[in-house]
Amino acid sequence: MKLNGAIALVTGADHGIGRHIAAQLVTRGTKVYATSPRPESINIYGVQVLSMDIADSAAITAAAEAADDVNLLINHAGFEGGAPPGDTTSDAHFWGTLSMVRAFAPVLAKNGGGAIVNIASARSWLVPPGSSARAASTAVVRGMSDVLRQVLAGQGTRVTSVHMGTGDAGAKEPDAPQVSLADVAHAALNGIDADAFEVVVDEFTALLKTSLRRDPAR
Repeated sequence: MKLNGAIALVTGADHGIGRHIAAQLVTRGTKVYATSPRPESINIYGVQVLSMDIADSAAITAAAEAADDVNLLINHAGFEGGAPPGDTTSDAHFWGTLSMVRAFAPVLAKNGGGAIVNIASARSWLVPPGSSARAASTAVVRGMSDVLRQVLAGQGTRVTSVHMGTGDAGAKEPDAPQVSLADVAHAALNGIDADAFEVVVDEFTALLKTSLRRDPAR
């Protein structure tokens, strides 16, 4: 979908990739609802700020009612760079993303279909030591994106997942080159413009995806 003239809602817009996406959307001519549980921490010129926690179903419902003109949903909240095993943000990444999709799919349908973007990472295909929870959640978000792409095709909603070797807080996978969060946001938005099913931001992540063709024991 074309971003100029689109109406987007970005979760987790107060930090990291989400903040860069929200700011860059404004420069591309998109109306932006920027959300966070800490709305006072959003300082992006040109956005409309909404207070929302993706773990709060009532807050999600209220946001869907307040932003009923949205045709682009970008799920970033819950994605963090290096959550350890057992970290509850991993639960928020999956369940929060799913809750947002359930609330906003009817909104997108009413507004012509639009698009959903789910932020995942290279950990969709890699499990570095100490990051089993994050790897599991991003892998599930990737798989969920594949399912939603089929389920929501009938209402004209496109679904894109975004993967990169650099984490939300700037942390990166072992041996991965540093990729700026601004570049990740830029690549994600270009993918939306191109109606891409999947955006693989850097060569390291592309190599990981390719390695899935090999014997898992290797």
